[in-house]
Amino acid sequence: MSLPLPIVRTFQVTKWKVVKNSFWILGCLSVGTFLIYLIATNADGLGTWLSLLLAFFVASLFGFTAVYLFVELTSKLTIHTSEIQFNTIRSSRTIAFSDMAGYRIFDSGDSDDIGDTICIEQKNKNQLVLPVALTNKEVLVEWLRANFIDLNAAEYAKDKTELLSDQKLGENVIVRQKNLERVKKVFIWLTIVAILCPLALQFANPYNSMAFISIAIVPITFILVSRYKGIVHYSYHPNSDRPTAFFVLFLSTLLLCMYALFNYNYLEHVRLWIPVIVVALLLWVVLLATTNEFNKRSSNDMATAFIFLVLMILYSWSTYRITNCALDTDPGKTLTSQVVSKRISEGDGSDNYYVSIKPVSPLEDLEIAVEKEVYFELNDGDAVKIIVKNGRWGTPWCYVDINQ
Repeated sequence: MSLPLPIVRTFQVTKWKVVKNSFWILGCLSVGTFLIYLIATNADGLGTWLSLLLAFFVASLFGFTAVYLFVELTSKLTIHTSEIQFNTIRSSRTIAFSDMAGYRIFDSGDSDDIGDTICIEQKNKNQLVLPVALTNKEVLVEWLRANFIDLNAAEYAKDKTELLSDQKLGENVIVRQKNLERVKKVFIWLTIVAILCPLALQFANPYNSMAFISIAIVPITFILVSRYKGIVHYSYHPNSDRPTAFFVLFLSTLLLCMYALFNYNYLEHVRLWIPVIVVALLLWVVLLATTNEFNKRSSNDMATAFIFLVLMILYSWSTYRITNCALDTDPGKTLTSQVVSKRISEGDGSDNYYVSIKPVSPLEDLEIAVEKEVYFELNDGDAVKIIVKNGRWGTPWCYVDINQ
């Protein structure tokens, strides 16, 4: 192994990073102390246990951040003739060259630092993550590339070889490559549709058609992943050439959830949770059945599967809220109340409009989401008709009658 470095070479955190982290540490300690002071002075109003819990949370959050930043300041990487040594004020770790499986380089996302995050992988042990801002980092990266395996590139090449060997994609490599690109385009377009449908709900009228198209994206994704089982994965791997369904499910669920949350007024939520959880579990089982990517059942697989369970719960919840209202054919009960106040919740790209009404049995103090036109037609003190319905699935909801 040729080493284009002196016999011993040391890499430390840059001076600019030391200064920047020092200010961050002071900021964490100052903000944390100030928040704890505010909690202590309002302990009577918050209660003893809540005050202690909040103080513990603030101290843990800002204290841990300050300690992490300080440990990073003391980091030092030393390359010897046959090993590397990484020292901080808290610990020391030595890895022999013969025990190094390779290295990975990830985008740090920090434009102030030179280079990216470097991870050194040790055989059968946790990876060693180096600080982003190291002196002479270009020399270190060049040395790693000359002497060790780039694991990201190796995994990408291995995954690409496995994909192009899969008979499901076609009879030869050329056909498989074309079909692989076609499958990628399908999921790219599906992701675009997943984004546009919930966004179009803010402008389209009537809403129902766009809502049901958006809801249908998840089962469509299940069908496509099952059709290309082993080729398309639900999880996203940056070192893979495989198409991924993660962004389709994540973005469609997130945007659908936001639409369901801000556009329907529910009077209670107790009844929805049992069907929501049951449907979510069924969808999760279907998701696992349509892929073989979790067969190894590693800790990473289990964590990823749990994330998709959370997504299915959110999808089931938003679908319930939308269909319970959109499919409700009950004429409902008309109540007359009075506008107390109005407010606009400003968001990125769109605003939400609300009016508060006086209590009228069975409604208590209630803030109702309304359309923009209705919001500007109503003034404080105006009489307003509220339609209360039982809901298609038995969860009551209400809305302002725009035809009053």
